[in-house]
Amino acid sequence: MNARRIGFLTAEGPFDTAFRDELRRLGYVDGENLVLEARVFRGNTLSDVAAQTAELAHMDLELIVAVALLVALEVRKANPAMPMVIATCPGMISNGFATSLGHPGGNVTGIDELPPGVTAKRLTLLKTAAPHVSRIAPLSTTPEHGGHEAQVADAEQAAAALGVSVKTYRVTSLQRAGTGARRNG
Repeated sequence: MNARRIGFLTAEGPFDTAFRDELRRLGYVDGENLVLEARVFRGNTLSDVAAQTAELAHMDLELIVAVALLVALEVRKANPAMPMVIATCPGMISNGFATSLGHPGGNVTGIDELPPGVTAKRLTLLKTAAPHVSRIAPLSTTPEHGGHEAQVADAEQAAAALGVSVKTYRVTSLQRAGTGARRNG
């Protein structure tokens, strides 16, 4: 049997460990029936993600597992034909990875962490659990990409209906805490 060849780009941490453990549980052993081309970016820096992604995207792989939206966007930029599994993606449709959630089409699959309506439901649950909440501050980690921008709009609309004010923060870089966010509103 030929070994399966997949790429994997993630941050160092629990997802990396859980992914490798699950592959082993399913019978895929790196070096035996699997070649796992793993790339790990460290800490809160994405400076080397583009280079690592470009390297993986041009290898002879069956697919790449991208840990998050920013990695998936880099894979698509480097090689739009590369099949991909996105571990967590806000806005599979709005970012162009799927035509619909029911019938995604294309060569990409994954988990849409923020499908339409989820943010409104979360705010409703928050207001039910803590009725005195009058202000919320959503944090968008991928501003200017469809999923998060749609969720910010959803939060603002739901908050108005619940009598809650919204101050949205959009992360502009992954620097030390407190130095990379700007407030809107």
